[in-house]
Amino acid sequence: SDGVVVGWGSLPGGVDAPAPPPGLVYVQIDSGRLHNVALRSDGVAVRWGGQSGIIAPPAGQYFVEVSATRTGTLL
Repeated sequence: SDGVVVGWGSLPGGVDAPAPPPGLVYVQIDSGRLHNVALRSDGVAVRWGGQSGIIAPPAGQYFVEVSATRTGTLL
């Protein structure tokens, strides 16, 4: 895999994942009812769709897995 996320369908806020910063890729992805969440190679989570934004872990730590539920995101 080249770490690129391609979306299709219809979500509030759009289906396309934000492009990761140069040198980073997405390493895991999951879909909920109205949003998606992906884990970048630097341990940061990114959500888009009905819920969106970058979720940075506490300083000096990183996320190792992400999961999108029907109504929320688990890190």
